[in-house]
Amino acid sequence: YFGFIQGSEPQDLAKDAVTLVQQGHRTIYCKVGRGDELDVEIVRQVREAVGPDIRLRLDPNEAWDTLSAIRMIARLKAFNPEMIEQPCDHRSLSALKQIKDASPIAIAADQCVFNAVDVRQVTQMQAADLIVLGLHETGGIGPLMEAAAVAKIGGLNICLHGLYETGITTCAAHQAGLAIRNLDDANQYMNHLLVSDIVISPDLALTDGRLPVLSGPGLGFEVDSDAVARAAEAHRLAFNE
Repeated sequence: YFGFIQGSEPQDLAKDAVTLVQQGHRTIYCKVGRGDELDVEIVRQVREAVGPDIRLRLDPNEAWDTLSAIRMIARLKAFNPEMIEQPCDHRSLSALKQIKDASPIAIAADQCVFNAVDVRQVTQMQAADLIVLGLHETGGIGPLMEAAAVAKIGGLNICLHGLYETGITTCAAHQAGLAIRNLDDANQYMNHLLVSDIVISPDLALTDGRLPVLSGPGLGFEVDSDAVARAAEAHRLAFNE
């Protein structure tokens, strides 16, 4: 799993990147799309902080139009990012392909892909170098596996996508990932951002950016009933039910 850096200022992001590298992550994932000069400063400071050997991935979250993407990719190339995720509006695969064809950096499709049909369109158009996709988008383990199989036929890998999710999804996505033959080697992990979780086991803390094969029954987790009750009560109070 890659290290997803957190912070609002370039120096904060660079500091968090160093911490994640010290924890064993060899790939750092960084949000950009906040303005040209700020983006350049963020990437510059992060790259200087982690050194030349750490892999760096950037995600503008659809912030750029085609011309902006081509311009920014040319500027950011100096910092040797290995991938840029969904640089443009997800509604236009042709724009994504135009950027991909002009880019010296690999381009990933994310928000424009939800299922196997979408994956097929991306591979047919050769609009991306990588597919970012998760359980929530596809609707479960079966559809995710189907989409991954279509991507494999098209010659692309799947990078697991994460959301603000409980350990149940973390376990399910991890188990699915273990069975995807064309799984990317740096996937998204969000469990560490939770204030609390509703699973009592297994321990989902990463070691050197990895989770082991889960040995428990089913998807490998045990639900914490008390934590579920606390979450239900917090939800009830928040929505005045």
